[in-house]
Amino acid sequence: MIDFSVMVLIYNSDEARLKITLDSVLDQKGVNFELILADDASQNNSLEMAEDYLKEQGYNNYKIIEHPENVGTVRNIYDGLKVAEGKYIKVIGAGDALYNNDVLHDVKSVMDKTDSTMCFGKMRGYRETGDYYEFSNVELPYDIKAFKNGDIKKIKKNILMNHGWIVGASMFYNTTRFRTLLKELVGRVKYCEDFLQAILFIKGERVEFFDSGVVYYEVNSGVSTSPNSGARARMLNDVRALRKLLMKGYSDEVLVRKGDRMFAWQLIENDRDRKLHILFGNMSYVMMLIRSKLQTKEYDISEEGLLEQKLKA
Repeated sequence: MIDFSVMVLIYNSDEARLKITLDSVLDQKGVNFELILADDASQNNSLEMAEDYLKEQGYNNYKIIEHPENVGTVRNIYDGLKVAEGKYIKVIGAGDALYNNDVLHDVKSVMDKTDSTMCFGKMRGYRETGDYYEFSNVELPYDIKAFKNGDIKKIKKNILMNHGWIVGASMFYNTTRFRTLLKELVGRVKYCEDFLQAILFIKGERVEFFDSGVVYYEVNSGVSTSPNSGARARMLNDVRALRKLLMKGYSDEVLVRKGDRMFAWQLIENDRDRKLHILFGNMSYVMMLIRSKLQTKEYDISEEGLLEQKLKA
């Protein structure tokens, strides 16, 4: 059996960013993996660039999912899951990179031991600034100590009521369970596949925190971090869709009902009004932020990863 499927999400991707991602996958050691290239109707030759580069590297164990029309991230991933044969799966966007060459091996060991549905770890953000790259810790999810201590009560409140989300780029899944669970988002949520974590915690799925660096995340490239107004509009549409899904199917969960108020405040257009409603309406959210500010050191990653080493060489 294949240990890991690695699905690279492609959409009008830059060649240099594609190579960063593919190199980080090809560098993996101690694990048997396959590669899936999932292209969401790119208007450039992103997929061809990826295939050409893999051929240059002498790597042929890859599959292709190619959409003639743009279907969004969730459907793109779901269609890729249909051909995934790995016991576990890592979905990674073009431009992001696995942190070191033992990531898949180490995460597999954790997931085998804990029988977890999802595992996540720490991230380093990076962005290109002129002639050099800037790196920084990604201090998410909020209140990281709750995960380190396995405080499931606090974790559920942080996720379901306060929306202190785990970042999707840091996640690894059991393939079979991911395929089954993601069905709930297909046709509803279009881009934010990481919203699935709400359903995981409601259903009591095992989520494991791996206290180590797992990925380099290209800041300002995704739907949730992009400063682009169009990206924010897409994210808000997904927030509305998730809100409807949760209240229709899981409103018997107290934290879901309390979290619905948070959704309502997040959808307020005026930035000042939105922040005031959240600040004065949800003290639990404020306390989560305060705890996070006091935990800054907890997000440090002890060892420098491969991308920083390569760019400094």
